[in-house]
Amino acid sequence: MMLLQDNNIDIAFISETWLTDRNNVSTATIKSYGYNIIHDYRIDMRGGGTGLIFKNHMKIKIVNIDAHEISTFSFIVGKLTGVADFSNVVFVCLYRTGPVSSKFFTDLNDLLGKLSLRFENVVIAGDFNIHMERPSNDAKKLLETTESYGLQLLSDTPTHKDGGCIDLLFYSADLIDPDSVKVDNVLNVSDHYPVFLSSLVLKLSKKSAKQVSYREMKKIDHTVLTLEIEGFLSRYTILEHSSQFKKCILDFFSGLQKIINVHAPLVTKTISDVPHAPWFDTEYKKQRALCRKLERTWRKTKNSD
Repeated sequence: MMLLQDNNIDIAFISETWLTDRNNVSTATIKSYGYNIIHDYRIDMRGGGTGLIFKNHMKIKIVNIDAHEISTFSFIVGKLTGVADFSNVVFVCLYRTGPVSSKFFTDLNDLLGKLSLRFENVVIAGDFNIHMERPSNDAKKLLETTESYGLQLLSDTPTHKDGGCIDLLFYSADLIDPDSVKVDNVLNVSDHYPVFLSSLVLKLSKKSAKQVSYREMKKIDHTVLTLEIEGFLSRYTILEHSSQFKKCILDFFSGLQKIINVHAPLVTKTISDVPHAPWFDTEYKKQRALCRKLERTWRKTKNSD
């Protein structure tokens, strides 16, 4: 904890927490230093576990992901709330150990696919136990999988005392300043070196504000609205305005608008207009989800039909 305090860390990604329940002496100690924690603890299991430690003035809530088919790694997903410019950013801490199997990439693809349907920006970090400092099929496949979701690898600097780059961070464009990365290979607190980022911000200069207007139609009492419209129509006679047809139409719509303004007033708010990749649309996301579903079915049945 002194490491976090001395370096004024806002958010820390922790692999191998070794926690076996939600609240214990370790979590109490973390809170006594002015931090909070959300974590994926492992009941009756030694080692492993993932967590996000963050300053207690920040609000990070756990995001539940349907992960019953993900078995090759552990992870925790947290969403920063209460900060407008980070309203659509999630932090994922991941831990994988053992031999690399093809199912790992299927599981990772499944996780990233589910996150991409709900969030625009992702930061995923942890101990992947895949060496990125040397060419390999596993390293290539990992880059292909993450890059297909618009994520980029932050650094291939060695993060292990034996020289391996296995503690990795992937992030959406414009979330992190690559020049701020520092791997501290002097601190002897673990066989893994801590990786520091001096900034983790959205580049607001690439955003533009826009106004949107809407009505909360779902809150309308349709019975009362119907009665008021019927009352208006019973009092409105087109013959009274037949000599001025244009005025007749304007008065008619003006009357209806007054009624709807009472039941569902027009609300206007200013939001940030974030540019998106034009090809990463709803149709693409749905087709990608369908592809993953069919792939899982094929792996279970081996039926190409």
